[in-house]
Amino acid sequence: LKEAIRLDPQCPVFHENLSRVYVRTGRLDLAVASLRKSLAIPGSRKTHETRFWLAQVLYEQGNLEEALREQTRGLEQDSTNGREHYKRGFVLHRLDRLPEAVSEYEKAIQLSPENFMPYTSLGDLLFSLGGKERGEQLLLKAAELAPLSPLPCFTLARCLSGQRRHDDAIA
Repeated sequence: LKEAIRLDPQCPVFHENLSRVYVRTGRLDLAVASLRKSLAIPGSRKTHETRFWLAQVLYEQGNLEEALREQTRGLEQDSTNGREHYKRGFVLHRLDRLPEAVSEYEKAIQLSPENFMPYTSLGDLLFSLGGKERGEQLLLKAAELAPLSPLPCFTLARCLSGQRRHDDAIA
């Protein structure tokens, strides 16, 4: 890939592919640098996808504010992507920007109603904020959407146990 970039440094695909190899080998700083080079190439197409990938790598590095900025920039170009709204909500949640996280999770549910993850995260968050009834409904919906995933059921059981509803948690 480095040879391909040397031969054609203006090809964003080469930089993006190199970033994926860097991530697989744990060299996140080099992945970020490669993605930034890709975004700097004039006329790059699908920059929202590159920004989403960069946001993921920055998140893995623990650079939550930078990850949020890139996620936001990507969503400015592709505002109907429910999965990425969910990821933005997750970063906001981690940054303790809870009202914004709730809004992003709700938007993710609106855009991708078949994805159980926003229901799970929003249900968990609402439970922690005192919205136990709505939180429980969302977690039950998540379990319905993903009957083979233990995550919604485990999350609901943890929330119910926290309310001392042990029999419901066991069920």
